[in-house]
Parts: sequence; structure tokens; C-alpha cells
Amino acid sequence: MKNIKLVLSYDGTDFCGFQMQKNLRTVASELDKALSTINGKKINFTCSGRTDTGVHAEGQVINFYTEKENMSEFNWICALNSYLPRDIRVIDASFVPLEFNARRSTLFREYQYFIVNEKTISALWYRYASLYFYEELDIDLLQKYANNLLGENDFTSFCSVNDKNISKSRFIKKFEISKDKNIVKFRIIGNAFLQHMIRIIVGAMLELHKEKRPPEDIRKILLAKDRSLAGPTYYSKGLCFKKVYYTEEDLKLI
Repeated sequence: MKNIKLVLSYDGTDFCGFQMQKNLRTVASELDKALSTINGKKINFTCSGRTDTGVHAEGQVINFYTEKENMSEFNWICALNSYLPRDIRVIDASFVPLEFNARRSTLFREYQYFIVNEKTISALWYRYASLYFYEELDIDLLQKYANNLLGENDFTSFCSVNDKNISKSRFIKKFEISKDKNIVKFRIIGNAFLQHMIRIIVGAMLELHKEKRPPEDIRKILLAKDRSLAGPTYYSKGLCFKKVYYTEEDLKLI
């Protein structure tokens, strides 16, 4: 018996999220077909974090157990990519200890959100970033908003009302805003995230920015634990699941 860890990238545009859903095209349903074909039977797998409809991934991680002993790590990459559609790619495969679990073994997850801050958006960015054309974004002000969300907090104000988690407490280790020419990047690293949490945070920050409200106002929204105060959920296409951190060595790269 082998435990195999896969790192996946996918373009989430044409998927109804990661999780298996009846009669809908999802990342999990495509993986299920490919893994079942190669193994000759249905294979259960675990993912490091589910992504919503339209959300992309560069470093999604899954693991599964198999009795196939005659395939190398590289063979798994080639075999799976030959059965998977072009908008899902296996970019790495490795044999890991049997106790490794893609979800439970996670220390931190990193997401990035991309915004084109311009009058219009290039066709090359259209599927992977949202457009903000109202004004030039003040990166220093956005960073001050982000700093008010660091550490462990109750993020009830910044999650979907449909979120099923009993605890809304999450720990944000790093939250950085940067700009390269007209591309604004939100980089957020946390132990876990609630449903729509990052998209709601981005939407709230942009609303505060538009009104030129002081940085402490986002802290007031956070402490109120009231979803109605945080504004709209921002677009899914700008969000990418970037990386999963499993070891202390990984954390040195943050």
C-alpha cells in the first residue's frame, strides 16, 4: 500500500468548484474518473482545501492510497495527465508516509487574489483577475487595512452566511498587498479559511478604499461579527489557491 501526494494546478473557470456535485463538472469529479481508470477501481482521496466555483489553483494538494506498486512518481504524473482534461494538471507526485493527510497535516494555506487596476483588462488576464477601474489603488492604505486582520480573530463578518463551520476563528499569519505595473496582488496566508472569506475581505477593503475610510474601520467590522457590514463578495476569478505549507521548513519560505 502506498500513500501518494499530488500537487495540482487548475483553471477553475469552467468548474463548479472542487467538491463533487451530482451532474456538475467539478475538479473532484474529473480526478475521480482519472484515478478510478488507472487503479481499476474507485479511489477515495482527500484535498487540502475545497475551492469555490471559478476559483483557480496553482498548488492544490490531494492524497490517496493505492495498491499499485509498479508505477514511479513520474509515471503517476504522466498517467494522470493523459486522462485529465487540459484545465487540470498534475505538476508533482510523491510517495509520502502513510499517516500523511492532505487536509489534517496542513499548517498553513496561501491564497492570492489578483486585480487589474486599469481602464480595461487584457484578454490574457480576463479569466484570472478582476478589474478595478474606478481609481488608482493606494497600496499603502490597503496594506493598513490588511494589517488590522492579522493574528487570530473571529471572522464571522467576513464569511458566507451559509458557512457550516461551528467556529469562525481563524489565524492569519501574513497578509501582503503589492503592485507590479497595473497588477495588484493580495497575498494571504492563514491556517484555514471560511467560505468566501478572502473574496469578502477583498470586497470590503475595496469599498473602504473607495470611501477613503481610516484603517481602523475594518477592525470595527471584524469585531462586530456582522456579515452585513462587510459589503459584497468579490469576484471568484481573481482568486488562486497558491500553496500549502506542511512543515517548519516550508514555513521558512513565507
